[in-house]
Amino acid sequence: MIKLPPGMDWVWRHLSLTMAIIVFPVLFSAVTAEVAFERSKSLEFCASCHVMTPYVEGLKEPGSELLAAKHYQYRRINHNQCYTCHADYDLFGPAKAKANGLKHMAHYYLGKPRKIALYKPFPNSHCLQCHDGARSFVQAEAHKDIMEEIRSDGMKCIDCHGPVHPSHVEKAQ
Repeated sequence: MIKLPPGMDWVWRHLSLTMAIIVFPVLFSAVTAEVAFERSKSLEFCASCHVMTPYVEGLKEPGSELLAAKHYQYRRINHNQCYTCHADYDLFGPAKAKANGLKHMAHYYLGKPRKIALYKPFPNSHCLQCHDGARSFVQAEAHKDIMEEIRSDGMKCIDCHGPVHPSHVEKAQ
């Protein structure tokens, strides 16, 4: 054991206590936060909440005509299917998506269930991040005359290509 100079044992104890109470938890949180953030983007994470089960089952239903199911089953989105469509792609979009998910969880677990719904209208930019520039999208006859309306959110993609998720889901759980 290290022999400390007289009067230094309290410094060592305080330093050890500070490390145990502040430094190690902060470092642990910093390291695990990134892992947790990445895992929370997965379909499996979304499916882990039973309120979301009907939405996830809707993706996997064979022969489904739901837009989300078509994207999932034909692998138009290869991973993080829920997150890819539901997160904004601005600077704080990922953080806002996580905060909104946490709000849903808090309402559910605090006994104040609310309708599972988007916090704002679904923007076409979420669709266009993948589809705009794709030959099948740009050259589609149905899109040619309304392309500027689509790009400016004047006409919603989901108005023609919906429904996105099952409508039979009891949303106020």
